[in-house]
Amino acid sequence: MAMETTSEQREILNEILARLTPLDDESRLRIVQTVATFLNIKLAGASSPTNAAARSNSPPTAPSAPSFSGHEDASPKQFLIGKQPESDVERVVCLAYYLKHFRNVSEFNTLDVSKLNTEAAYPKFSNASVPVANASQMGYLVPISGGNKQLGAFGERLVQALPDREAAKAVKEQLRRRSKRPKRSAIGNEKE
Repeated sequence: MAMETTSEQREILNEILARLTPLDDESRLRIVQTVATFLNIKLAGASSPTNAAARSNSPPTAPSAPSFSGHEDASPKQFLIGKQPESDVERVVCLAYYLKHFRNVSEFNTLDVSKLNTEAAYPKFSNASVPVANASQMGYLVPISGGNKQLGAFGERLVQALPDREAAKAVKEQLRRRSKRPKRSAIGNEKE
């Protein structure tokens, strides 16, 4: 019986690897973490081969808070408690992540974020448009049509890194390095 199980396990593993191989590293990591979360498996030391900051860490205070879509059991309040945002911008990005992964809302506006913040029983923003605009300017949210926003790749990675401050700092630093790249000047437009 053990031989059949080993052979069956090998087939399953080969099928999984065949399906994951064409994907990029970040997509593979997200799928593996999603499967582990769905099956209630704790991944020890899981990290991306290209970026350790992209890993999802379960906070010790809220181990039951899922990090991926398909789980409807975490309230916005539980999610924010688990992620421990330290600024209004981080809170906005966490709320955007919650909208995308727990409510299947990929496009949202400032009012949606404000309502979810109220539902989470967190202090109201004095002016919610300010941290939303700051999160957009910092590259965590991406503007789309009609004044709506969506969660950007760096916003997603930031929330996945939280509450690990070192991992979050690494994501922020990578975003800073990316935005500080020198812009090329157009040929022929240089003044002498």
